[in-house]
Amino acid sequence: MKYWVEKDPVKKAQIQEEYLANGLEDHLEVLQAHLTSYGKGKYFAPSGVTFADFWIANLLYSIEERLPTALDQHPVLKEYVQRIHDLPGIREWVATRPQT
Repeated sequence: MKYWVEKDPVKKAQIQEEYLANGLEDHLEVLQAHLTSYGKGKYFAPSGVTFADFWIANLLYSIEERLPTALDQHPVLKEYVQRIHDLPGIREWVATRPQT
């Protein structure tokens, strides 16, 4: 929460780095446990793919872009991102989207 309300860009960067170094792993463990138990390793909802899957896959992709080894200890999440990116329509968008 501090990250979103911090106005000073230097402090904001420090807050982000601290989270990536100290809090990210705990959150990845929770996501992987939830995906494995509730979504049976495929999607976050047992009924199938939902908007939440697109949002979470994008978040995980962004994290991995910034920290390439972030998902190395979470193979279920790594496979999940690939599964979402391989969905029809999403695959094409990922291949042609602008890199920002």
